[in-house]
Amino acid sequence: MGFIKKYTKEELLSELKRVSKNLNKTNITQRDFIRNSKINPRQYIWHFGSWNNAIKEACLEVNLSTLEKKVPTELLFQDINRVVKKVGKIPTTDEMKVNGKYGLGTYKKRFGSWSEMIKKYNNWLNPPTDTIKPTEVEKETEQNEIIKTYEWNKIKITEYGEPINFRGMINAPINELGVIYLFGMVASELGFIIENVRTAFPDCEGKRKIKGKNRWEKVFIEFEFKSSNFREHCHDPKKCDLIVCWEHDLRDCPVEVLSLKEIINKL
Repeated sequence: MGFIKKYTKEELLSELKRVSKNLNKTNITQRDFIRNSKINPRQYIWHFGSWNNAIKEACLEVNLSTLEKKVPTELLFQDINRVVKKVGKIPTTDEMKVNGKYGLGTYKKRFGSWSEMIKKYNNWLNPPTDTIKPTEVEKETEQNEIIKTYEWNKIKITEYGEPINFRGMINAPINELGVIYLFGMVASELGFIIENVRTAFPDCEGKRKIKGKNRWEKVFIEFEFKSSNFREHCHDPKKCDLIVCWEHDLRDCPVEVLSLKEIINKL
């Protein structure tokens, strides 16, 4: 039996990206990979659990030509409902991309658009019935609205971060917006001048004072709740100088990280 070289996750992901670049396509199949690489695809299954998990980890597109036909619509709605309970509202496409089991292409091909999917999902939650008598329609509608309101009220649970009691902010951030607010409180104290905050990547543009000098340097900042979200969102590290987050949990991060959780303890 010949020697089989074992590759690290980083090496496997790098090889996937190389093949993708050479073929000039982002939806790499196992057949494409076998023809263009010496690495056995089984190594991806050992490391990542499945070929599609590896494709997602490499920020490439899952090939849905056969996958989406196998997913029943009922399972798609169940997964949407799971994400709704997790985020506490109808999810955006970005939230679904991060938390959902299936690719956005599956929903697009099945329903045509995200807004149409939401309509079908609402119908799935409250299916119409043809057995209601005309005299009972008003009573049944009112009852359904009460049930629907009760269900949505159960979903909208208010959650709080750990108590920090920092300059009027009682609890720690639990999302990216909380990170932005907290950074605004201490930015000038940390030597930052903010010039622009936007929704496009990177989130923020400003200047940072160079230590020991009366000079400033240009800095592009991306806000994340956790530093690992930077990788999950497939951001380009070459276009960002600094990640400002609450919790730093990404090893070997290619971008400088400022953890507010560590900073406020010092302040």
